[in-house]
Amino acid sequence: MIVLDWGIFCHSKKLRISGTEDMEKEYKDYMFHVRGACIGIVLGLIVALLSGCIIHFCFVV
Repeated sequence: MIVLDWGIFCHSKKLRISGTEDMEKEYKDYMFHVRGACIGIVLGLIVALLSGCIIHFCFVV
């Protein structure tokens, strides 16, 4: 996802999210994208672990 993010969002103005047109500097900053990806991975991992525990204890036990 980081490679796609760098290749698409860092260099394409057509795929900008509405309301973020003034964030030109952040779109070009590769480390901004890496930090965002790391935060997303951690949050996704937490949600996945909680979901797995709920399913495990509701259906397996």
